Amino acid sequence: RKGLTSSVMDYNPANVARKGQPQGEYFHSTIGPYDYWAIEYAYKSIQAATPEDELAELKKIASRVADPELAYGTDEDAGFSAQPLDMDPTANRWDLGDDPLKYCEHRVALAREIFENVEKKLEKPGEGYQVLRRSFNRALSWTGYELSITSKYIGGTYHYRDHVGDPGGRVPFQPVPTARQKEALKLLRANLFSPQAFQFSPQLLNKLAVERFTNWRNFSLGRFDYPIHAYILGMQTSVLNRLYHPVVMSRILDSEVKFTKPSEAFSLGELFDGIQDAIWADTRPVGASLDLNSYRRSLQREHLKKLVTIALRP
Repeated sequence: RKGLTSSVMDYNPANVARKGQPQGEYFHSTIGPYDYWAIEYAYKSIQAATPEDELAELKKIASRVADPELAYGTDEDAGFSAQPLDMDPTANRWDLGDDPLKYCEHRVALAREIFENVEKKLEKPGEGYQVLRRSFNRALSWTGYELSITSKYIGGTYHYRDHVGDPGGRVPFQPVPTARQKEALKLLRANLFSPQAFQFSPQLLNKLAVERFTNWRNFSLGRFDYPIHAYILGMQTSVLNRLYHPVVMSRILDSEVKFTKPSEAFSLGELFDGIQDAIWADTRPVGASLDLNSYRRSLQREHLKKLVTIALRP
């Protein structure tokens, strides 16, 4: 009835359900509630002698900003690659639904389905393995993107454009509830920082052949084999850089005085403990086997460098 999102100007991914779940429309096929709202504001015929006389009706139209179906954000809100200044976790490109965190969890699970089935689905006698690499790479890239969006919930703040006196009016800023920040940290711990986060069969990794076709714009193919450690550590480092960024940590600290009860705020202690417990989980208890895989060693070195940097540099 109303499309997948509130506007055709959103950045919409294909709406793909997981196996066994109901499948809706794959693509947005109609203009949405926000589009009607914007058209009404811009083009509604208003009986007025001067432009100033139109203001009362225009303000009345704009005052519906708190309607959930009209929720919107700008490119500045969404930012680029989940940078620390991008504070609102509901303003993103390439997400769907009214719960971006739930959608991130869905997409990570969908990527796992691809990893598990890509060989069976895409290998065809007489053809090359390049399609496996493209599909694997896309699923891994989306995993990294979704987890970077997840990290925006930690130290995040919802941003609203309501004016004073609007119906259902909201104040401009609302720190993300602590329960949601903890949920996001749990998702990151399980899917990015845990010992079980990345487990691919050697057989699959050895099939990921690069496309050998070059063109006049690109003569460099890079590594022919798949640089799996570089991809995974890049995903992990990107999120660590955000979580340990001074702006994000400052927002977490500031949130203590932006909740009615400071004790209810998500704390820096919870952030540091949560990350450390996940990244070093396989070194506990004392005396545990330290036969760590190479993904873990790389992540733990990176985490240690972050803590050393925080301790020793301004």
